[in-house]
Amino acid sequence: MKYAIIGCGRIARNHLAAALECGLNITAVCDLLPVAMQQLLIEGAPAAVPYLPQYTNYRRMLEDRSPQLVAIATDSGSHAQIALDCI
Repeated sequence: MKYAIIGCGRIARNHLAAALECGLNITAVCDLLPVAMQQLLIEGAPAAVPYLPQYTNYRRMLEDRSPQLVAIATDSGSHAQIALDCI
């Protein structure tokens, strides 16, 4: 299953670990801050760092990668619009 993470803060580490444990095909990560994506990948999936697409615009990521499953790990106030865009 094609999986993406939107928001790479503290809780994203749990989502990444669960996705790897379940054997999901992580197709991209997205965050407004590139450093947050790098930190998440270095700590959670170091082998993926040079290969995994990283986006600062989640709409662009959805368009480019067409994930089947998305973890929305942003601030709670932004979940609704992101979820609607994912649908």
